[in-house]
Amino acid sequence: MDLHNALVLLNSTVDEVSTQFRRVPGSAILLRYVKNSYQNDPIRSVVELCLFLFAVRYLLAPRYSTKKKSMDLTEEVLARHGPCGCSGALTLVNRRLMS
Repeated sequence: MDLHNALVLLNSTVDEVSTQFRRVPGSAILLRYVKNSYQNDPIRSVVELCLFLFAVRYLLAPRYSTKKKSMDLTEEVLARHGPCGCSGALTLVNRRLMS
């Protein structure tokens, strides 16, 4: 495939995508917004694109359960984490302060 054929294929593909995009309801409003936004501030358009992609990624992310597994407070757990659930180093500080 030579360069001319590749450019013809690229041009026809871009035309087809453009035609399909214009058929989507609200596409004219979106195109007008991007055009006006880019003329006023191109950096703003890049930031908005990043925020849009982040929002799409967030909405398509898998859902996680909000129910956390509870831990039974046995003597071993209290000895390891202390009564407040803090780490061992803080437990040592608490013990020194209490004695």
